[in-house]
Amino acid sequence: MNNGELWGMIDATGKVIIPVEYEEVGNTYKDAGVYAKKNGTFGIVHNGSFNPIDNATKVHNFYGDSKLTYASREKKTGFVNSNGEWVLEPKFDKARAFSNGLAPVAEGKKWGYINEKGEMVIEPQFRDAEVFSASGFAPVKDKAWGFINTSGEVIIPMEYGISGNFAFLKGSEEKGFVNGVARVKSKKGWGFFNEKGELLGDKWFQNAEPFVSVK
Repeated sequence: MNNGELWGMIDATGKVIIPVEYEEVGNTYKDAGVYAKKNGTFGIVHNGSFNPIDNATKVHNFYGDSKLTYASREKKTGFVNSNGEWVLEPKFDKARAFSNGLAPVAEGKKWGYINEKGEMVIEPQFRDAEVFSASGFAPVKDKAWGFINTSGEVIIPMEYGISGNFAFLKGSEEKGFVNGVARVKSKKGWGFFNEKGELLGDKWFQNAEPFVSVK
């Protein structure tokens, strides 16, 4: 909600959980908090307190149950906690969220994955890389897209188009895999892979809609 140029946040009952006093507020409140901007300074709102981040120029939403989110300072990206502290100093050219204890980061034009200690556990080698799904698979790109597991092993070769299955970019579904199945596109059409890297039914289809989670 906003009042003029200032923003706050309410819960589903209409209760104000963040006062309307911020120039900018993230769109998702997690247990770890939410980023906000006050008097020109970025920080994290957590447990009713605004915790400024030293010299941050951009902060992103917390993802899943991660206690860290990524932020930028002087054109480099690192990770901060709920207290607004730089847990991993900004040294990467780009980064995305932690999931399954790993986060995609870019050094130059190559993407790899770090752990929460900042150690590079999957060496930079991809042209692009996305966040891991809850089931432990991440889309990675060379000339085309494929999937790796958390050990960095290629489960589905980087030979496919999967942009049509990136519903997770809108926050609506898991990343690529939904109920253990990922939809991909090849020159033969659309198909579905399971988590073993097997093409379901060994068949390609002219059209194929993504599987939908049913709860």
